Amino acid sequence: MTPLTNHSCKRCLLLLFVFNSLMIWSQVELRGKVVTTHHQGVDFAEIDLLKDSTFVKQALSDTDGTFTIAIKKGRYDLQVRQWGKLLKDTTLLLEHNVNIGDIFIDPTQMLHEVVVEGHQNLFERKPDRLVFNVANSIISTGGDALDALRVTPMLQVTDDQISMIAKSNLMVMVDDRVIPLSGQDLISYLKTIPSSSIKSIEVITTPPAKYEAEGNSGIINIVLKKNRTDSWNLNLQGAYTQATYPAGNIGADFNYKKGKLSLYSNVTTGLGKGVDKMKNIIYYPNETWVLTAPLKGSYKYVGEDIGIDYAMTKMWTIGADYFGHISTNPLMKNNVLTTVYNPDNTIDELMNSTRSRYGTHNLNAINVHSIHRLDTLGKKISFDFDYFVYNSTDSMSNIGNSSYANQAIIPDSYYAIMNRNKGNVINYSAKIDVTLPYSWINLDFGGEASFTNNNNDYIFYDNTTGQPVVDNTQTNTFHYRENIQAAYLSASKKLSKVLNAQAGLRLENTETQGYSQTLNQTNNHNYLKLFPTCYLTYQLDGDKSIALSYSRRINRPDYYLLNPYKSYFSAYDYSEGNPFLLPSFSNNVDLSVTTDHFVHDLWYSSFAGDIYTFPFVDPTTQMIRNYPVNCINYYSTGISESFTFNKLWWWNSYNNAVCYYIRKRATIPEAMPLLHKVSGNFTTNNDFILNSS
Repeated sequence: MTPLTNHSCKRCLLLLFVFNSLMIWSQVELRGKVVTTHHQGVDFAEIDLLKDSTFVKQALSDTDGTFTIAIKKGRYDLQVRQWGKLLKDTTLLLEHNVNIGDIFIDPTQMLHEVVVEGHQNLFERKPDRLVFNVANSIISTGGDALDALRVTPMLQVTDDQISMIAKSNLMVMVDDRVIPLSGQDLISYLKTIPSSSIKSIEVITTPPAKYEAEGNSGIINIVLKKNRTDSWNLNLQGAYTQATYPAGNIGADFNYKKGKLSLYSNVTTGLGKGVDKMKNIIYYPNETWVLTAPLKGSYKYVGEDIGIDYAMTKMWTIGADYFGHISTNPLMKNNVLTTVYNPDNTIDELMNSTRSRYGTHNLNAINVHSIHRLDTLGKKISFDFDYFVYNSTDSMSNIGNSSYANQAIIPDSYYAIMNRNKGNVINYSAKIDVTLPYSWINLDFGGEASFTNNNNDYIFYDNTTGQPVVDNTQTNTFHYRENIQAAYLSASKKLSKVLNAQAGLRLENTETQGYSQTLNQTNNHNYLKLFPTCYLTYQLDGDKSIALSYSRRINRPDYYLLNPYKSYFSAYDYSEGNPFLLPSFSNNVDLSVTTDHFVHDLWYSSFAGDIYTFPFVDPTTQMIRNYPVNCINYYSTGISESFTFNKLWWWNSYNNAVCYYIRKRATIPEAMPLLHKVSGNFTTNNDFILNSS
């Protein structure tokens, strides 16, 4: 092959310049303005140019009715439509730039905003998700998002966790934006969303290629209602729950939409207490240890959402959201008792300790987004930039001693330790999504880049003398960095009147680095992985459908599991992070049948290298080291049956029954080589209406 010389490059550039110039010279610019007979600008009017009855180009009029179209010279039919109705039809000969001035439209022919309300099924099956239409349910009145999730098929909701049946690592989104919270903080936030503002809840058991491949469980997307044009509303809400301990929250949300501007805000505060009874039994060669602890906890939180969207043009909308959440876990003291039994089941020793814990957590997140619609048929480009900072401070102390069976104190058994941990997580990410629906196929593609820095400063104190002394051998500063770049492509097509297919592929590149200052140790992991997804949906008679899906997922280790510091639960029991942890992978198959009132779901999942925090026991020192390792390969299969009864105006019943089988095989010699179990549960939620009006 002959290399290009400078002379040949110049000729290529000259030819390219001439070609572009000819293309530009062959085009003309058409300008105009769509107005009523009273000279009022008509916005959202579609201006179509056709040649020999074939569509060539389209534009939408701006807020003042003006439009501009660049097109090749020639003769065209110009048609003006609004909401699909033809308002004007004329012929133009375009040989040079021209401003045709005002195009007058008869106002009596124009269509104004129409709100169409109709009945939706309670459940809808889409190729990649199950949609629970909360707005059609009685649960939409008088509750919050957590109440709505409790009656959503295939979900389990407890006081501190939301999960899919027999799975973990669930991601929660609101209007397609990830909520960067977990545990009690996530529960608290969901209580701030009134159920009356929820349109639907999407249970995505097999997330498509558009979404991150993280998590072996799936995604919940809470879709909020949209405000109607030229309206505002203010909602005040409050809730009180009485369980073992009381809990409650109060809040307000405000929504406003006028012309191009949309605003919303929500402020909620709440508090509560909870208790979790703990019991562990450890069998040593010559002793049995039984640990019991009623772990009480309390929480307070304040959450705030503020959002704004503005329509720059009829085809382009920009917006920003702020999300803030502050939670505290006030000081709570819990008594932990470990009873040591001899082989003949008599008490040999009693270990009493008092465990105190305090924590504060503060999250600030910002999202900036832009949606540019390419036409009125659904083609669009979306861009999102996200930034969040999460700061946490946790303090814990353990004080205790041991006594004989007769309650006499054992000499030199007293111990007192304290630890403090300050954590800081900073994440910024950007993504672009392109949607191109065509008559023969629907295409989605895009990319994402995410950068996370996690810093933890852990200080360990020996407080035996009553004066805290730093123990440098157990104090640790840990820095962790995780960068992820991803690209995806997804396509869906209607194969027949009753059969839909969808397939996607996501490519993710992950780069991680963990550095322990105390150990002077750096661990790097880099890996590039593909994650395929595919779906088939068959529409039966009426509202019945069958859906089959497959996906491959990744479960990356949590940041705190990678930090090699020690956190003591008692003098003989501590947890330690593992900086050598690797991600685990899963393959998931799901088959479901959906009707208006029933959801039948059958699933199978297999996991390789799953992470489990195993209690390694030293029989000599009797120390328990809770250490996470990639040590479990397993599969699970099960069936879920959901039924909703709402035939009577005064009674609504939501019922879910689940049965599943799990078979786990350990890859470390300390664990049982094989563990399998059959389990299940049944839940029912019933609402009774006291009057019909």
